[in-house]
Amino acid sequence: MVKQLTILFSVISLIYGQQKHITQSNPCEEAAIDAKNDVEKWLWIEAGFRAFRISKKLSKKLIQNPQFEKLQNKSDDWIIEYTNCYKEEVQNLRNLYSWTGCIAGNMILLLIISTWPHEENN
Repeated sequence: MVKQLTILFSVISLIYGQQKHITQSNPCEEAAIDAKNDVEKWLWIEAGFRAFRISKKLSKKLIQNPQFEKLQNKSDDWIIEYTNCYKEEVQNLRNLYSWTGCIAGNMILLLIISTWPHEENN
């Protein structure tokens, strides 16, 4: 009985330790999650749909910084890594959404052109 309880407690402590380790993510993982929540998806899809070249330039020029509350009580190294990953992820998401809007716009344009009635030369 004692042996079984010892094994049970060992397994429980091992599982608890692994779960604790898993929940403590690195700054880049947290930055990716926060960036995905902060980027306005439909705004950038619409921008890509309407004017792809302008939205690409805007995504590079408009630098979005992380929220200050996310950086409180963190070390300087953690903040630097988080901020760099956050900015990169925001730009990647904006470009992805702009490309999505651009491709959708071009598909609609091709659909309209392909169904447009053509004059036949006799």
